[in-house]
Amino acid sequence: MSTHAMRLIATRQENDIVLVKALIRHANHNGLGRTESGEPISPHHLVEIVVTRNDEPVVTIYTGSGIAADPLFGWRIVANSGDRISVSWRDSLAMNGRAETVLA
Repeated sequence: MSTHAMRLIATRQENDIVLVKALIRHANHNGLGRTESGEPISPHHLVEIVVTRNDEPVVTIYTGSGIAADPLFGWRIVANSGDRISVSWRDSLAMNGRAETVLA
């Protein structure tokens, strides 16, 4: 796991629909930027995000270098009380992160 932080919120909307939001703290450098001294900044960005319900994948996203720094993602999924929702990510340098919550 990396030191990048993630905040995960899951709120019930109506019936069995849950809104899952994940704020992923990640710089997401696309490789085109330069430091103040003019040195190129190496690419380092999210490449995959997976949402699971009770360890079963329900959403998989493959991203590229165009993702903004510290992105906020949101999904509406079907879930019930007691379900375990998790969001995990992997980046271009093989770093990863994960957050989990249990629905009330």
